[in-house]
Amino acid sequence: QEGAGIGTLVGRRGVAVTALRPGGQIEIDGKRYEAKDEVGAVNPGEAVIVRSRTDFAVVVEKAAP
Repeated sequence: QEGAGIGTLVGRRGVAVTALRPGGQIEIDGKRYEAKDEVGAVNPGEAVIVRSRTDFAVVVEKAAP
């Protein structure tokens, strides 16, 4: 069931809970998800946007300020 929910996250904004170098955790609406950033690194507290998903994580990029 959680896997189905991950697919609905594409396009949503979240916040990095841990550093993403490239993997870590993000939070969206109070829920934590495993995430991977494929372009550079994201620091804790920075905003991210979910771009796609894999079998085990969502793929994010740093959100524009």
